Amino acid sequence: MGLIHITPAGQVRRSSGAGIRERMATRGRVQAVVWGAEMERWLLDDPQRVFHPKQYRRHVLRIDPWRKNKIVANSVAGFGNGLNLMRDWLAAEVPPPPTHVAWGTNGTAPQLSDVGLFDEKVRTDIIARAKGDKQVIIGGFMGSTTGNGFTYQEASLVTGPLASQWRLFARVAINPIVKSTSVIISVSWQVDLA
Repeated sequence: MGLIHITPAGQVRRSSGAGIRERMATRGRVQAVVWGAEMERWLLDDPQRVFHPKQYRRHVLRIDPWRKNKIVANSVAGFGNGLNLMRDWLAAEVPPPPTHVAWGTNGTAPQLSDVGLFDEKVRTDIIARAKGDKQVIIGGFMGSTTGNGFTYQEASLVTGPLASQWRLFARVAINPIVKSTSVIISVSWQVDLA
């Protein structure tokens, strides 16, 4: 089966598609930041600050480097995934966008077949979104009174709270972060649509 091309003049042409290169799946990157608890009120006052930790360096305990994070590319057991969520939006269906960050304690590397976290402990609301050219950045954080007493090693973007019929958008393994009342954790996902 070949490809059909319609020229600007309206002519139909067929080709084998042998010279066509397929674009790689939508990509992105993710960054985790550990902040001093005193920064919580500042992040709540202006959530966009979560995207600029270097501007608030004296309140930052650790900035992990940006790491590549592919959008979850498979659907298992009907849970859906990031690329299929985008497909559904373009097909005029109304699945919810990512609304929460799920946090867990298992640092197993992400796989295309992931349907959730391996050891989820808590979910928090997404607090900030920013758009660029063919790009969106989504950020969330875990405040000083949430999720204390665990060492977090995984996070994911999901489309709802645990009690709802949520869908996984993306998952990442992060460097271990010991959570206490003296620290807050933020995570930012950059999704590139080009």
